[in-house]
Amino acid sequence: MRAQPSVQVRRAKQRDATAIALLIRQSFREHEPSYTPQAFDLATPRKHEIENRIREWAVWVAIHRNEIVGTISAHSEGSALQIRSMAVHPSMRGQGIGKSLLTRIEDLPPLTPTNVYF
Repeated sequence: MRAQPSVQVRRAKQRDATAIALLIRQSFREHEPSYTPQAFDLATPRKHEIENRIREWAVWVAIHRNEIVGTISAHSEGSALQIRSMAVHPSMRGQGIGKSLLTRIEDLPPLTPTNVYF
């Protein structure tokens, strides 16, 4: 069993956009053959889109040794909450980082199991 890494979860800042975009692409790279090129581009937003999300949505990052190793973003859509671009660096998977990120979503008002969408 691996030791749990020391990870801090915080709200994303504009300066994080490049690292978040790179992390999402790295995390989805193994699945790229399953996507059309257009779908992969939609699933792996670029820096400009991440900057927009940080301004308009709730975006969090997980930090380990001063490096972004996880991210999640969410936004309201009517009475529902959409979760987008959840990613954990492949080398950091299986260590509870995704769960820590999802916990932040639970803190957003008001959620029930029927109105959270991925």
